[in-house]
Amino acid sequence: MGEITEALRRARAEREAATRSSSADKAAAPPSPAVARAAAMEPVQAPVAIPRRREGFWQARAVHMERPGAVAERFRHLAVRVRRELEPLGGRTLLVASSLREEGKTVTACNLALALASMASERRIALLDLDLRRPSVARAMAVAPKIGIEQVLRGEASLGSARLRTDVASLDLYLAAQPMRHAHEALSTPALPRVLAELREQYSVVVTDTPPVLLVPDVPLVAPEFDACLVVARVGKTTRSAFQDMLGLLPRDKLLGGFLNQVRAAAHRAEYGYYLGGQDAGPQDEA
Repeated sequence: MGEITEALRRARAEREAATRSSSADKAAAPPSPAVARAAAMEPVQAPVAIPRRREGFWQARAVHMERPGAVAERFRHLAVRVRRELEPLGGRTLLVASSLREEGKTVTACNLALALASMASERRIALLDLDLRRPSVARAMAVAPKIGIEQVLRGEASLGSARLRTDVASLDLYLAAQPMRHAHEALSTPALPRVLAELREQYSVVVTDTPPVLLVPDVPLVAPEFDACLVVARVGKTTRSAFQDMLGLLPRDKLLGGFLNQVRAAAHRAEYGYYLGGQDAGPQDEA
C-alpha cells in the first residue's frame, strides 16, 4: 500500500501549504455556552440506546468505547489524531469517504464518532449520514430514526426534529430514514450549507458518512462544503487506481489523511489498522 501512503503524504503537504497562512491562528473551540443552552432546551425524544451486547443476530457495527479493548483503543488513537489535525484548521465538519463499496467507510465513521464522544464530555459530537441513496448508519448503530436528514434537506422538517440523542452523553445522530433515488438533487440545494453551518455552531466535530466516491456524484458535489476529508481504504479490496481516482475527485487541500481497514500482522490477531498523514500505526482486532 506504499502508493496510497505516498498519495496521502503529497495531499497532506498540499493541504498544509494551502492553509498554513490563513488558518494558523484558528482553533476549534467548544460551542459557546449560549449555543449549548439553546441546544439543551430544544424539545427532543428520550435518548436512544446503542446496543452493547452481541448475542443473537448482531447487525450493529459500533465498537463500545466504555470497555477496554484493542479495537476501541485504536479508534481512540484515530480520534486523537483527527482532533489534532482539525483544531489548527478551525475545522469541525469531517467527511468520511471511500472509493467503492464494502471498504469499511460506515464502520469507520460510526466508531470515530463514538471514540471522539468518549474522550471529553464537554465536546459534543454529531454523526451525520449523507449516504442518502443507501443509508447504513442507522443499521450500524442499531437505531431507527423517525425523521430523516433527507426530510430536513427537502424543507419538510427542522434540523432539531431530526436530532437523535443517544445514551452516549456527548453524541447526537442525524440519520437518513428513507433512501433517496436522486440524492444529488437534495444535496445540491442551499439547504446543505445551512445544515452544516447550524451543526458547526452546536458541535465540536461533525463526522459524516457518505456514499462511495466513484459510484455516484454526491461526494464530489458536497465535499467543498466540508472542512476536511478522511479517506478509507481496505487491504485486498481497494485498488491503487480506484484510490487515486477518488483522490482526484476530492479537494486536495481538505484531505486530512486516511484509515486503512483489514490490516493483518503476524504479531497480532488483527483486522484494523490506521495510518493518518501517511504514517502506518498498526493493526486492530475485528470491529
